[in-house]
Amino acid sequence: MTWALTPATTIRLATGRYTQSPGYEKLFQGDYFVDLSTADNLRLLSERSTHAIAGLEHTLSPAVSARVEAYYKRFTRMIAGRLETPVEAAARVAQYAFPSDVASSVPTEATITTIPDNSSSGRAYGVDFYLEKRPSSSLDRLTGWISYTVGTARLQNYGITFPFDYDRRHSLSVVSTLRLTPSWSLGTTVRAASGFPFTLPVGLRVASTLAPGAVSGAPGSLVPRRDPNGLYMWTVDYGGVDNLNRGRLPTYVRVDLRFTYERRASRWQLYFEVLNALNRDNAGSYTPRFEYAPGSDRPNLTLKPDGGLPLLPTLGLRVKF
Repeated sequence: MTWALTPATTIRLATGRYTQSPGYEKLFQGDYFVDLSTADNLRLLSERSTHAIAGLEHTLSPAVSARVEAYYKRFTRMIAGRLETPVEAAARVAQYAFPSDVASSVPTEATITTIPDNSSSGRAYGVDFYLEKRPSSSLDRLTGWISYTVGTARLQNYGITFPFDYDRRHSLSVVSTLRLTPSWSLGTTVRAASGFPFTLPVGLRVASTLAPGAVSGAPGSLVPRRDPNGLYMWTVDYGGVDNLNRGRLPTYVRVDLRFTYERRASRWQLYFEVLNALNRDNAGSYTPRFEYAPGSDRPNLTLKPDGGLPLLPTLGLRVKF
């Protein structure tokens, strides 16, 4: 619904009801996997969500407008891997034949399986502020827009509440074009945002391997993995489900610059662009790394930031025909 309060002020309201059936094609964009081969027997239901949006837009001048929007989203019957049952957890733990000095490395807490159910739900809500300056004539030197969003996205499952993978409390975007001369212009894009959540390792535990001659899955079939010197080999311990997405990546800041040369009515455009002009080492994810620790029976665990874009200069030529 759109309601014009005045010629310059408009209210917009919208709501929607959405559904999504189970399917492997829906898992491609996610960071998890569930086994849908028995979905019919499990009687999985379609996921559902309800969205509501309310916005107020005001025209400040022929070239400048401002908008504020609030949104709310509710998700129900979401598909996720269920937790092990007590019987399943006991059977898995019984596979470990670890000596007492490393018995603490046996993961005794219930783990998430690939067997799906509809036990997950969640909600997301927030407010978006937007200010835009459009070109009103060919003489305008500065155009662009600014957007700031504050929001929360929380997931309920396994008896706990934790952030969605895309939960981002604050997000700021600034996009502008400054015409320096009739032929030269400078485009700038600035992004600053809170880091996404991630599951922070809680420490290390001894890795396991199948014992010689043992049958996979049988009681006592897993023994500590050792290196050629007979020393224990270690792996990352991410804790139980209560540790899901309890960590947070650092604040993300990126500035892109683009100088463009283009004569009026010309088919040719020459540009020089610098992505991540501040050369900031943004972390899109963390990769665990082991470092040798003299005098210790185990390595030190460090987290290496990955997934960030380096400073990347580009020279380009565009032709319209």
